[in-house]
Formats: sequence, C-alpha cells, structure tokens
Amino acid sequence: MFRQHLSPAGSPSARVTGRRARRRPRLPVAAAAVIVTAVTALTQGASMTGAMAATRVNAPPVGMAGTPDGNGYWEVASDGGIFSFGDAGFHGSMGGKALNAPMVGMAATPDGAGYWEVAADGGIFAYGDAGFHGSMGGQHLNAPVVGMAATPDGAGYWEVAADGGIFAFGDAGFHGSMGGQPLNAPIVGMAATPDGGGYWEVAADGGIFSFGDAGFHGSMGGQHLNAPMVGMAASDGNGYWEVASDGGLFAFGDAVYHGSVQYTPPTNAALYAKEILANKGITENGRDVTYDLQAAAAGRAGSSGAPLSATLLSLVAELGRYHTVTITALESGGTGHAVGSLHYSGDAVDLGMLDGVKLYGRNTPSITIIKELDLLMPAGSAFGQSNCGKTPPLPPGISTIPDTCNHLHIQVPKGTP
Repeated sequence: MFRQHLSPAGSPSARVTGRRARRRPRLPVAAAAVIVTAVTALTQGASMTGAMAATRVNAPPVGMAGTPDGNGYWEVASDGGIFSFGDAGFHGSMGGKALNAPMVGMAATPDGAGYWEVAADGGIFAYGDAGFHGSMGGQHLNAPVVGMAATPDGAGYWEVAADGGIFAFGDAGFHGSMGGQPLNAPIVGMAATPDGGGYWEVAADGGIFSFGDAGFHGSMGGQHLNAPMVGMAASDGNGYWEVASDGGLFAFGDAVYHGSVQYTPPTNAALYAKEILANKGITENGRDVTYDLQAAAAGRAGSSGAPLSATLLSLVAELGRYHTVTITALESGGTGHAVGSLHYSGDAVDLGMLDGVKLYGRNTPSITIIKELDLLMPAGSAFGQSNCGKTPPLPPGISTIPDTCNHLHIQVPKGTP
C-alpha cells in the first residue's frame, strides 16, 4: 500500500507499508539520528558547547545525530571529523585516518555515550559504547550508502543508500524504503523513531519520506535552498532536523535549533585538482585533460590559457567521491569545441563514463549525474545534451544546451571562481 501525504510546501512524504525488503532480508534499525554527503574536513574532532552558530570549518558537514534529550547534536565531516554541540560529547572519530571511502553519516547510541560513523562503501566505525553489528562494507551496492540510524537499544542500525534502499543489521527491522521508487532527488540520509517502529528518509531537495510509525512534521521540499540537504536527525519522535551542505539547519515539529557550523566552499582550484588527480576512481581520458588538472594543481593556467574554475572542479570531485568517473575534456588545448565554448575559459567539462557505463547525455548514468549535481551548481550553469532525451526537472537558474550524444557536458557561468 502506497499513500502520499503533502507537506505545507507541497512536497510528498511517502508512507509505504506492507512491502518486504528487496535487499538483505533482516539486518538492523535506528533511533537517534542520521545524515550525509560531501567533502573533507581537516579537523579531527572538537567539542563545542552552547549555541555555536556560524562556527567555521574547513569542509562541509556530511551528517549529524542528536543526543537523547534533544539538547545537542553532532555533525560529522567526510574525513570522519566530529563536531559536537549543546550537551553532545566527543568520543573519538576517524578524522586524520586513512579511509577506503569518505564518511557520509553517523548515528548515536541511546545514552549518547557513543556513536557510529558510516562510509559511502557501507563501512561502519564505532566509538564510545557503540557496538559493531555488521555492515555493507565490502559488499556490492547498487548505489552508495549515504547515511544510517540506530535502534532504540543500540543493538542494531540501518544503512540507507542514495536510491532509497535500506539495509538492516543487528536487531533492526525493515519498515519499507524508497528503493526502486522514482525520486526527484537522491536520498541523502535517514533517522528513526524512538521505538524503532519506523524511520524517515530525506532527499537532497529537502523532501521527507516516512515509513512505519514515523510521522510527517514538515520539510524543505519544494522550498528554495542555498545548498542541498545532506541528512537529518530525529528529536523525540515528534520532530526532526534537516542539515544542508553549507551547515544550515532546519528544525521541524518539536526539534529545537541549538546552532550550526558555516561552510563556504574554497575557491582554490588547486585543492580540487589535487583531489581529482589523487582519486584512482577518476580517469583522465582526453586531450590535455591530465595536463589541465596538473596545471590547476600547480596554480597555473590550463592548455587553452585560462585557469580552471574551482567550482567546476568541485563538481567533478564530488562525483568522484561516490562513483568512478571518466573525464574526456576540459580545456582541450583550445581546439575541438565550438567557437566561444566555455571549455576554453576553463568553465566546462565533458564526462565519458560513470561507474563503467558510457554516457550518452540522457541515459540512466547521465541522469544520475544531473540529479546529483544540479543543486550544487550556481545559477547560470547548464548541462549539455538537451537533444539526447528527456531532461529531469532542474532547479531555477540551471538550464540545458544541445550537444553530441556521446558524453555529458557540464558548464558553469564564464569566469566562475
């Protein structure tokens, strides 16, 4: 049975009942809080109490979890660094340690004396009094894991993937999921109800989907966002927070605002170029692509004489954190593209493959890229291949242009830092 509820903003909150999991039969649940998506923090962990609005960090948060009494919460960075607010305590982190995949979320134990961090490959890392109950680490995933939530007794937890699929471990139960359902934006996190009889999934556009005994208390779905959502956390079952990649927090129901971090993406192209070059999952397979990246990493102009846009490179780096990607063109030595092409100003990139599948502009992997990046792009940006198939709904200010159907073209406004 599939019933839809509309939020005041008009975004659907889907309550799904009566369906068994398509994925692993019985794995776990969660009750404290969860979240996900994004980059690399340089700080290993800091305990910050009180209302810490606008605390600056070196990279955006990718998840959060709330304390049992709702008077505090943690935010986690993609390198595993933990930041605590209100009455939340610091119990350790993966900050500063080698990771096989970036962190994407976290969950807290029932007494708040420990927490788990979860990575994009499904790996779980436990701290304080948190126990390990299994994970998707080392197993095949149809979509990367983006968050988790813990059961009321802390003896289990769920992992949630970008396609809405739920994986349960320990004493966690399955109550439904968005796996296999059409999504306007990828799922980025989840949170569970206090009794473990339900949970919410949150999408990058702020939409909330509730399952089991989870109630709908509002969402940012359908409303303007300065940055995409990266996750959520529950208060006492009658409210929840949503967190955005710029550190912004949005409280619904009885959830209370205690402060947040503030993140401004770096405009230094060298940082992203170095990350891309170091990422073994990103392949350079086009004229002067490697040269252009190496030049950007060294702070020099690319092969057409222009500096590469840091914003453009941040989009490629973001994809590379969760997928294998092939870059087929950047500046291309100033030739091979249309006159006036934004490739020549360092503001466009062509991608040839995603996760080993060739891109044709509007095939499934191309649509995946569009849905994952559109909320991260500045107004005036565009995707190519408008003539190659149906384009999914795009945020205001993002458009499409025609191009050949043998890759996916992405561009930001000319001169974008």
